[in-house]
Amino acid sequence: MTFAKFRKNYSHFALLITPFLLTSLLLASIPSIIKSMNGRNNIDVLATTSTYPEEFTELERITPNPEPEKTEEVATEPEPEVEQTSGARTIGVTVVANPETPAPQLPVVHSIGRIIIDSIGLSAIIEEVGTTNNKIDVPAHNVGWFNQSAGLGSPSGTSFLDGHSDGIFHSLHRVEIGQIIQIESGGNIHRYQVEQKYVTDLIGLSMLPILNHYRFPSRGISLMTCYGHFVPSLGTFNQRLIIYARLV
Repeated sequence: MTFAKFRKNYSHFALLITPFLLTSLLLASIPSIIKSMNGRNNIDVLATTSTYPEEFTELERITPNPEPEKTEEVATEPEPEVEQTSGARTIGVTVVANPETPAPQLPVVHSIGRIIIDSIGLSAIIEEVGTTNNKIDVPAHNVGWFNQSAGLGSPSGTSFLDGHSDGIFHSLHRVEIGQIIQIESGGNIHRYQVEQKYVTDLIGLSMLPILNHYRFPSRGISLMTCYGHFVPSLGTFNQRLIIYARLV
């Protein structure tokens, strides 16, 4: 057989066998293609679903971190600050004594009457006073009646009354002669008319004429308060204002 005739026969054989070989190769590769397609689909499923195959253990089931829940902030009123105190309670700027500490006892004032002078707008309680170191006492806030003088509304004699010039008797100097001073005592009202008014020095002053200005059968009141300027060495003012008023 010549080479040309062999070549011609081989070409015919190749044309006949090639389709068969291609078909065989295609059939052989189908399982691999199907397997690769199945694997790709499983990856896609695992990446896009939250349902895991049963063969995965709990540790292998990795879930994405959930987003934190958004909560609305609720405005709340701040609690009041409690001020710490030691032995005392404060409310704002005022200090209140410890309730365990008893409050100081104020002296009890026994009112024995009332004096009213309309011309200077005075209406004040009268309380009883005595002496300290041979000096007539003066109430801190009220008008004092000296208990060694004639009683208020007495049928005769002089009732002596005193008060501080920088306190209850601060306007006594404005009283004029002829004006009325009214004394209320024991349920009775007594009216006195001013008839004398003068200022005298404290040094050399005698109380006897003042306490006995009205004698039986006359009756009246004498009023006295400080006047002038304060003298530190004396501890009081240098003058006294004195008023006499007769019962009418």
